[in-house]
Amino acid sequence: MAGDNAAIPPGGCEKKGAGQGAAPRVLFLLSGEGPSDIGACDWPYAEVCCTGDGFRPGPMAALVDCAVRKHLGYSVLDVPGDVRFICKNHLVKLAKEKSKHVRVATGKEGKRRETFFTLQALALGKQALSWGEKDSTPVIAVLFHDTDGTRSASRTLWQDKLKSMRQGFASAGRGGYRLGVPMLPNPKSEAWLLCARKNNPYQGCKKLEEASGNDTAPNALKDQLEEVVGEWDNEGMTQWIRDGHLEIDRMGEMASFKAFRDDLQAALDHAERLPDGSDRQKGPLSGAEALRR
Repeated sequence: MAGDNAAIPPGGCEKKGAGQGAAPRVLFLLSGEGPSDIGACDWPYAEVCCTGDGFRPGPMAALVDCAVRKHLGYSVLDVPGDVRFICKNHLVKLAKEKSKHVRVATGKEGKRRETFFTLQALALGKQALSWGEKDSTPVIAVLFHDTDGTRSASRTLWQDKLKSMRQGFASAGRGGYRLGVPMLPNPKSEAWLLCARKNNPYQGCKKLEEASGNDTAPNALKDQLEEVVGEWDNEGMTQWIRDGHLEIDRMGEMASFKAFRDDLQAALDHAERLPDGSDRQKGPLSGAEALRR
């Protein structure tokens, strides 16, 4: 991959070594679509969940680690047991079970919404709460999905899916689970990667969010990325990010990336205020915060 041997830029996520140091311990529960985005489990864990050496992180997991590393000062992927992964098939199964008997809060109307994204976020949030209570450590849940919109799709598709995921997380705990982070690139993860890898990196990236999410469309994002970096694989792209070459602070022009970064930062800040992993709080979410979530 071109540029792999370049010096790490000032805004990159250079590794500072494993170990918590003075930073509080925070655990992470990830889930997504497959090995090309958040990652996958190695056999024999492929049908359920994994951690440590059983988890093979993808580029989006590396990006999560990059953002977290800037806050905590260490790589959570380098700490055995601090990151767990639930494969999509198992999460979908958990979400279907929740759909049979769970009413999802949806703001003032309180209508029942059992959407695909809401229920997945709800199920992942409950799994994170369960793990956090057992370890007495806050667990941040990150759910990845591509928006996958086309040029003819609704202009509010990304916002609708983001709101759905936020509502699912908010419904996971008593009074609201505040450690849930939607990771929802618009239209797909290639837009985020292309922003950092194109010939004029981090410039004009907002336009990438207006592209089609269809891989068969003319000048598809996937084709543009391949044209810039040549043949690449998930492991190579993941390592490029983990080695500190991606300047995460320069990607805020993209609304979908900024939403992810803001939600992750809010979760990290909230986790530092918790004495354990219960995510207990006084009373329900305020009206303004419920709408934001």
